[in-house]
Amino acid sequence: MNTSEFLNEAIEVEKEIDEITSYIRQVQTIQTKRLIATSAQQEATLSQERDQLTDILIKLLTKTKDRIRKIESENINLRKDDQPDILLRENRHAVLKSKFQKALDTYRDIEDSYMQQQKDKIIRQYRLVNSEATEEEIENYLQNPSNSIFLQTSTGSREAKAALAEVQKRHGDIQHIEKTITELLKLFDEIRLHVEESDPKIQEVETVIEQNAMDLEKANDVLEVANVEAKSARNKKWICFSVTLVLVVILIMILIFIVVPTKH
Repeated sequence: MNTSEFLNEAIEVEKEIDEITSYIRQVQTIQTKRLIATSAQQEATLSQERDQLTDILIKLLTKTKDRIRKIESENINLRKDDQPDILLRENRHAVLKSKFQKALDTYRDIEDSYMQQQKDKIIRQYRLVNSEATEEEIENYLQNPSNSIFLQTSTGSREAKAALAEVQKRHGDIQHIEKTITELLKLFDEIRLHVEESDPKIQEVETVIEQNAMDLEKANDVLEVANVEAKSARNKKWICFSVTLVLVVILIMILIFIVVPTKH
């Protein structure tokens, strides 16, 4: 890509990241509504909307990640060729990558928060059928959910079935969230892995740049010494000239004193 094409590409990628951020906020809004839904139908509708948005988000995140990686690869090659606009390209890439990672962080934080809220609801349902449950028992249940506690409870069967249905819904949500977070972590790893794979190339370029900088510094040192020596030579010439001028003046004055008395 030439500079103009690169700038257009950077603008498009930035628009995609803004679109991703907008979708993330929509997912957050839907999940908040789902937590306070008052009917099973409302929850089902919101879950469907969330799942659709999540699928769109993951596809868009993957697409944007690939575009950012492509820019990075091209920058590495241009860096080796010492292209004049490489600093512009690298700065734009750094901005895009930072915004993309921030979007990933935000999305993961939202999913983590929603998952914790779902776990809190499960814990409340669990305590309804086992009020004396210890923290360890609850944690074990969250790690290895089982229907037995609800089916064997001495609380009435109606309440137990309602609690079981509620817990099963929450577990379904948690599984969906865990899948999303796994995909987000994969995106994180892929964008970091690309940089790690490129490190030898970058190191090679940086070594050349560092060597050039050292050579330039040596050249500057030599030039500085030459300037000092030239300045010293000029100073010596000026001193010689000044001394010569003073001697000439003194000689003239001596001649004047000698000649003038002789005429009288």
